[in-house]
Amino acid sequence: MQESCDFSSLLPRRHQDYSFQPGGVRFDADRMVLVGSYSDELSTARAKRVWKYALTEHFFLDKGSDYRLTSIPNPEKDLFVLECEFLTSAGRYALWRLINNQYPEAQYLIETAHVPEGDFEQKIKAPDLCSVEEPTIMSSDWASALRTPAESAELKTIKQLVMSWLSTMAMKKE
Repeated sequence: MQESCDFSSLLPRRHQDYSFQPGGVRFDADRMVLVGSYSDELSTARAKRVWKYALTEHFFLDKGSDYRLTSIPNPEKDLFVLECEFLTSAGRYALWRLINNQYPEAQYLIETAHVPEGDFEQKIKAPDLCSVEEPTIMSSDWASALRTPAESAELKTIKQLVMSWLSTMAMKKE
């Protein structure tokens, strides 16, 4: 009688079940991948088109040889994942530039790729690129998570100081 062996631990981590919520792009520096999670298939297709454009036109990468884009649907969880695996040193350098804020134009394109053209409000609400290990902040909670009443008072004080400094600088110019 043969025993069945489980070789799953020997396989590379690929297409894992991403536990974060839809909405946002994350990176896994260990696996050299970008992962976008979206709530519908149309947003995923739109993101795939824009990612391909950004990587090809901004980083001069070749699809298939430098990077691989894979769509991973999971309609039961309302989660559609777009995974970009960087295969060459040029691809890995492009990922390094993205995650270290070295190319903000391309980073912005990738972060907002799922948003339809002309929807400025949704582009503002798109979360920033972050690591897969960072906790998720839901897009509807982003402002409240970043601002507490105590911080609001501090922000008002800072704003008043900046405004008074600007008015002082304007008077000195006259």
